Amino acid sequence: MGTGIVSVGLLLTGHDGASDALLVATAALWVALAGLLAVRVVGDARAVRHGARSAGALTAVAATSVLGTRAALGGHHAVAAVLFVVATALLVGLLGPVLRALPRPAPGGAFLVCVAPASIAVLAATLAAERRAAWLLAPAVAVLVLALALYVVALRRFALVELLRGAGDHWIAGGALAICALAGGELQAAAVALDVATPIHGATRAVALALWIAAMAWLPVLVVAEVARPRPRFHVLRWATVFPVGMYAAMSVTVGRALPSPALLSFARVWIWAAVATWAIVAIGALRAAPAALRG
Repeated sequence: MGTGIVSVGLLLTGHDGASDALLVATAALWVALAGLLAVRVVGDARAVRHGARSAGALTAVAATSVLGTRAALGGHHAVAAVLFVVATALLVGLLGPVLRALPRPAPGGAFLVCVAPASIAVLAATLAAERRAAWLLAPAVAVLVLALALYVVALRRFALVELLRGAGDHWIAGGALAICALAGGELQAAAVALDVATPIHGATRAVALALWIAAMAWLPVLVVAEVARPRPRFHVLRWATVFPVGMYAAMSVTVGRALPSPALLSFARVWIWAAVATWAIVAIGALRAAPAALRG
């Protein structure tokens, strides 16, 4: 998820070469993790079924959708369409069990119940614009509405103390709204590309802007929480920080183009480097921690 969205952000801000490099890394990681999952299903299907009830299982949906979105933006529409089908099937199979097992109070990972459908909305809207497939707009709107409803569910369960003690996934509280804003921006782009009725343009712009504002309201809170309670040691949940940081850049480009707003575009061009730096720091931490994890 994190590597994929930073790749998307780099592409949207005009850094094609760096984006392509991270796209290759994202695709390789997706294939490797899919293979590992297949091995685990064969070796211990019961444990896999148990894990599928945790919110973390929905990263499979979001990661698949983000990879599909990057593929669609790069012109690989057939690959994106296949990933759209896979992501949708995963969401249908996983969302119900995850919601039934969602704890109260919940950590930041609970917001993945919003991120997963919102990521499919982004992919559907992107494919609609790229392939001029107007029929995808209705499903994109439907899953975005579902995502926003589930954000409220997660927010009501979220323990605010996680902002100070969370290991990294607390950032998803803002990132979930950011991906919803990205979906709104992509819907606006699709509406323009498909020449949908003008009043719809205004509605999608308003929704995208409102979601951008809501997502940005979380950013100073999250940054201040990091400063107030530094967490310098690597934790695997720091990958859940990379995703929202990258998403803030991607959503600002898309919403900035939809309005249009030079200020949002300028923010995205600066913030993408915060996303790249965050990705690099977490990647280095993961590499350093890998030998100990393998020995354990």
